[in-house]
Amino acid sequence: MAVLHPELENLTLTHGGSYREQDILRRLELALPGSFDIYHSVIFSTATRDRQFYGEIDVAILTPGGHLICLEVKAGAVNVSDGDITKAYRGESRSISNQLGSQRAGWLKLLRQNRFAGVSFQHFLILPDQVVEAGSAAFPRERIVDAKQMDEIGSILLEAVPVNFLSDGERERLARFLENRFELTPDPAVRIGQVARANKVLAEGLATWVPRIRNPGGVYQIEGTAGSGKTQLALTLLRTAANDGLKAAYVCYNRPLADHIAKISPAAAIVSNFDDLAIAHFRKVNESVDFDDPQVFETAASAFLRHLEATPPVYDLMVIDEAQDFKTEWIFGLSTAMKEGGQLYTLSDQSQLIYQRESFEISDSITIECDENFRSPKKIVDTINALGLTDRAVRSRSVHAGEPPELVVHNAASADKTLDRCVKQLIDSGYEASQITLLSYRGRKNSELLKRQSVAGLKTSCFTGAYDDAGNPIYSLGELFCETVYRFKGQSSAVVVFCEIDFDELNQQERRKLFVGMSRAQHHLVCLFSERAEKALAEKLTAQ
Repeated sequence: MAVLHPELENLTLTHGGSYREQDILRRLELALPGSFDIYHSVIFSTATRDRQFYGEIDVAILTPGGHLICLEVKAGAVNVSDGDITKAYRGESRSISNQLGSQRAGWLKLLRQNRFAGVSFQHFLILPDQVVEAGSAAFPRERIVDAKQMDEIGSILLEAVPVNFLSDGERERLARFLENRFELTPDPAVRIGQVARANKVLAEGLATWVPRIRNPGGVYQIEGTAGSGKTQLALTLLRTAANDGLKAAYVCYNRPLADHIAKISPAAAIVSNFDDLAIAHFRKVNESVDFDDPQVFETAASAFLRHLEATPPVYDLMVIDEAQDFKTEWIFGLSTAMKEGGQLYTLSDQSQLIYQRESFEISDSITIECDENFRSPKKIVDTINALGLTDRAVRSRSVHAGEPPELVVHNAASADKTLDRCVKQLIDSGYEASQITLLSYRGRKNSELLKRQSVAGLKTSCFTGAYDDAGNPIYSLGELFCETVYRFKGQSSAVVVFCEIDFDELNQQERRKLFVGMSRAQHHLVCLFSERAEKALAEKLTAQ
């Protein structure tokens, strides 16, 4: 099966002919071998000294040998008469023959100017809704595929493929040309911004249609994979509530995520993680809180839940994020704070459950599932699926194909040097330190990464474990941000260096931790495995 650029999911259907083009692309994808690349809606331009001309090729097929077959698709009726092929556009008859002649001349000029000397250019007219008996002087019948021949389009095009092969380097150069990839030194910083903006727009799906769903019970359980747009949904709900003058709360599990959401959500919304809510209430009814007591958080949670049960409901909207990490009694306790007619949204992903928790189900709720990832590049998602890190395959919806994750293996003695080398390579390739997050597979107490003051000559910024008088976490000052996979859940970074990955067996718990860490990357991912983790990973792949 041939490779489409871009995939059909990204084809914008702007007019009736678009549907016909999609059908033809699907036919070509299935009819041509996997060594063919199919590009659609290719914009091109030629220029003289004082003028510039623009055009578009509906389909450009790059053959395995590095040659071009270009297709012009004309859906609907055309007229063949007086030695010309014409089509009516808004009541005006236009010559297709002239258009085809300009296309051919333009492409031959482009190939010549860019020194594609050995590239053969074949040009076809596709008339999927018209039967043609004869061609014209400008365009021979042999280069027309009409309605009767659509089922044979693959074999017709294959017969036109030249038998000679150009070098792999020339074919790759032509591929870059078709993709409008300039021969320039890439600027990752600019590319990251472009990808992030495009993916954000795509990920707004949940935030657009979920709030439109109405459930008399007022409870919505959203089960969405990493990068599916749960955060955008939460922010949309909070902003809508603020605009409507409603009392809203956002409660998550991790303090770092709560700190992040608090910065970008409406000031009127209550934003916190569950433990902080419980401790804040505990402080009101106790003179002091003994954090040396290992049961202090359990005690505070129990007192807070009793308080919620005895207090009249106050919230019109509540969003519980990272719900898979909540204890069941926390969920039901928070739900008692909802006013009659209020709405409760739980956002969860069972594939990110890295604590021992029981699943929950709220009566009168509706469940909405989404397994589409708009954040991570396609090749990172492909790797996640190949490793079987989730129970159901994740579907990639990012505009960025990206590169496969760099999987680096090291022994205990070389861990620091390996990390230094990887970070230096990223900096040398154009990434900025502010775009890189070093993520530890371990917790704060066991991480050697979080004890380092610098990596590759750059100072690290790590959570110190302390808070200022306003309750804000204090981080050491540095250029490279370091965090644990546990505390970084719900967040993401352009570049992630996933460090200290170490396990004996790739069981469910380790799979989920790997998934959480790998799905944080928006653009590029490097994974540093211990030798035994790499061995366990290889054994798992071999057994599949």
